[in-house]
Amino acid sequence: MEKKATKRAMQAQKTKEKIYRCGVKLFREHGFEAVTVEQLAKAAGVGIGTFYHYYPSKMALYTELFIHAEDYLEEFESGPALQGRAYDVLQQYFQKYAVLNAAPGREFAQILVTREGRAFLGGNRDFEKKLEALLAHYQQEGQLSTSCTAAEWCEYLFICARGVLFDWSIHPSADYAVEKKMQFVIGQALRAMLPE
Repeated sequence: MEKKATKRAMQAQKTKEKIYRCGVKLFREHGFEAVTVEQLAKAAGVGIGTFYHYYPSKMALYTELFIHAEDYLEEFESGPALQGRAYDVLQQYFQKYAVLNAAPGREFAQILVTREGRAFLGGNRDFEKKLEALLAHYQQEGQLSTSCTAAEWCEYLFICARGVLFDWSIHPSADYAVEKKMQFVIGQALRAMLPE
């Protein structure tokens, strides 16, 4: 009997991981709004009921993706990202960050800017860890100023980025362009970080 329970638990974990991986792929390719539960279930090769067994909603799956941001931002760990110009790659990074935060809507951003929201998401530090590593890499290459440590520059950029999300969360205007605002604010911040 014990082996069956273990096999069943392993199969359940595999199914949940498959749904999650399909979610990462679909959300990355099409965005939160465009993806349906039906598409998620079909991509994972499971029924809709099975999807709901593991994730009570599309938002629950998306929130898990947000908690495990390394899956969404893996392209910034090696290869082309590390070969590119610091300014351009960091702008791309924060565009991804803007999309990830804004895709599920203003209510999600409002949750994220509260202390409770950060606690709910486990104080996610994946975004910061990835960015700090990128910044250290670009400092070593001489593309960014060393007047601050990579950790200090990382904190500075996230203060700027969270400021954009907070600003969006308190402005009810439907035409608030989060990605455009993020690009402007991060662009200004990055100019301060370029070597003299």
